Amino acid sequence: MPDNQSFQNLTKEDTYGVMLLLLHASSDNMRYSALNELAYILDYESFLNFIRYYEGQTIQIPTMEEIQTSLKTLLLFQYYEVDHLDWHEALNKAGFLQEETHSAKRRLKLFTKYIQDHDYKLGGIIRDYNN
Repeated sequence: MPDNQSFQNLTKEDTYGVMLLLLHASSDNMRYSALNELAYILDYESFLNFIRYYEGQTIQIPTMEEIQTSLKTLLLFQYYEVDHLDWHEALNKAGFLQEETHSAKRRLKLFTKYIQDHDYKLGGIIRDYNN
């Protein structure tokens, strides 16, 4: 059993990590099993903002492959829709392989429709699309 001194020596991240570990241990809910790692991955303010924003919700974290595919689709949008490059040149420049043509086209179509349907005003690498 730890004494009070051991708790006084905890860093802020350790305190939140232990608190989240306690949440898992006291609820016996497996969905809480990895939460204590958030205290070490996110800085203090980001951790609190994350909890405030998502409290009580179940979210699914995308894989790195999904993030990479999404970024490539965003680049494809830039090259094809904004810069008006030839389809194959835009596809290649965005990092898609030839065999990914069909899925890239489908993702691009879905993304373009989504931003149009939701009237997004885009900036950054896709700044010119709404002009």
